[in-house]
Amino acid sequence: MTGGQRWSRRRLLGSGALAGGAAVLAACGGGTKKAEQQQAVQTGNTAAQGQGGQAKAGGTLNWLAATSDAATGWDPHKSFSFKTHTALSYTHERVMEFSFGADAEPGDYTAVPGLAERIEQVDPTTFKIALRQGVKFHNKAPVNGRVLDSGDIKYTIDRMLAKKFTYRNIFEDVVDKVDTPDKQTAIFKLKMPYADFPVNLANHYAWIIAKESVEAAKDGDISRADQVIGTGAFMMDSFEPGQKATYVKNPDYYRKDKAGMALPYLDKIVTFYSADQATQEAMIRSKQVDGGGVNLPSVAAMKSSNPELVWWQNLSAGGDVFYFRMDKNETQDIRVRQAVAYGFDRKGWLKSQYVDNGTIHNGPPLPASYTGWFVELKDLGEGAQFYEYKPEESKKLLTAAGFPNGFDGTLDLSNAQGYGQATFNRGQLSADLMKQIGINLKLNPKEYGDWLATGHAGIYDSFAFGPLTPLVAMDDWLWGMHHSKATTNKAHSVIPELDALLDKQRGLYDTAERKKVVADIQKLVAKHVMYIFAPAGNTTTAQQPHVKNFRPKSGYNIGNAMRAVWIDRG
Repeated sequence: MTGGQRWSRRRLLGSGALAGGAAVLAACGGGTKKAEQQQAVQTGNTAAQGQGGQAKAGGTLNWLAATSDAATGWDPHKSFSFKTHTALSYTHERVMEFSFGADAEPGDYTAVPGLAERIEQVDPTTFKIALRQGVKFHNKAPVNGRVLDSGDIKYTIDRMLAKKFTYRNIFEDVVDKVDTPDKQTAIFKLKMPYADFPVNLANHYAWIIAKESVEAAKDGDISRADQVIGTGAFMMDSFEPGQKATYVKNPDYYRKDKAGMALPYLDKIVTFYSADQATQEAMIRSKQVDGGGVNLPSVAAMKSSNPELVWWQNLSAGGDVFYFRMDKNETQDIRVRQAVAYGFDRKGWLKSQYVDNGTIHNGPPLPASYTGWFVELKDLGEGAQFYEYKPEESKKLLTAAGFPNGFDGTLDLSNAQGYGQATFNRGQLSADLMKQIGINLKLNPKEYGDWLATGHAGIYDSFAFGPLTPLVAMDDWLWGMHHSKATTNKAHSVIPELDALLDKQRGLYDTAERKKVVADIQKLVAKHVMYIFAPAGNTTTAQQPHVKNFRPKSGYNIGNAMRAVWIDRG
């Protein structure tokens, strides 16, 4: 059924019928469950060995947040940094969400009810949300434990648009209006049929906030840690910049487990900040923390020294991207872009950066984790050839384009303090590869905040390099990064044929029909060489065996994943 066809029946997904409803929303969104079923790997101890037993309440979990800290602030509509939104996942929730826990695949982005009790699709452009009863905001001034209502949903979206939040397009491009006929009901009227709308409600930027917290703040800015108020399982207790953040159990949290036991189980979570890889590894080895991310080259040694650790690996819906302007400079010429592509040694990259643990082909436009939608190289058509490493062909193409001696440019990227030294090194590696074919790029490292406002936002002069947000809706990867009207089109491209396909796939609720269009989009993007998606390494997480019911979730979801975690040290 396409978005333009008559809607013959209503679609309903409620919190009491997740198994049957998830398939419905999979057609409306961009789940990646099959991919992670294939690619999530438990190494060392198995997940079953590390997860079983009867849940126990209480205790403190110490966790490693492999970054400097939430230095960009705590206002969800002022910063789109992973540092901010990963931290907010402990304290905030969304209308829709994803499955969490030991049985939930890390990259399954099938939307299920969160703050919603159920979601009903009335017609191709109308979604009706019924909120859960009795959900309360944290019992902190000025909200003081008030019950969540539909006005909070509308207020959050309105504020996102008014603040001109970078990723406001998840609602601005799609939602015509939000009606709140009563306190438990929000009705979304869309501007057009839009297949990924339920997933947008689950987006990791769609945290629901309370109006009172904003109105009580000076200039409406809720960037301080003591202003963090959500409906989540944990409450902000304290924040020491550059050191740690401490969250405590929300005693009024509304969720219970299947046995009727109140969630969360944990009394406290302390997240320790460190951007230094050696420090990160030492904290896990010495059991200073109960788990956290580990750099791939360190995994083998840590397995040997700490055989008790439980390991998780999965391909995230994200990765590093080397990009360039298609509206100006030498890269307007497709031959120059082809030369750039041929100059990328993908096999060497995967080996040197990820010890051959990951994938060479990670898009564009879709990351490899979208199995079932992702087009493999053998089926990519004309564009498949540009994934090969042919530096001599690069030089021929540059000569044909009028640059026999190559050319100079700049490469914008975040400094090492932004994403860590390893990411900065990969940016440097991309410049080194370009130098070998005659493109001399001067590194232009930027302070993290400056980088977010410029290069990451698509504002740069020549070339740029950096990791992309692990986007949860396929349309963000498709329309958002490639349509000529999209504010997140970092290539600044204008390809009418592609625009037409991107517009078409957005309104296709029929999965089979949408897959055909998405496949055509991937082939066209590869043909035009619009981005260079670098090889992607697996994300690796280690946990101590006393941590139970944990499984990492791709994206900015770690805090949500912790609400059903418990500890058994005995």
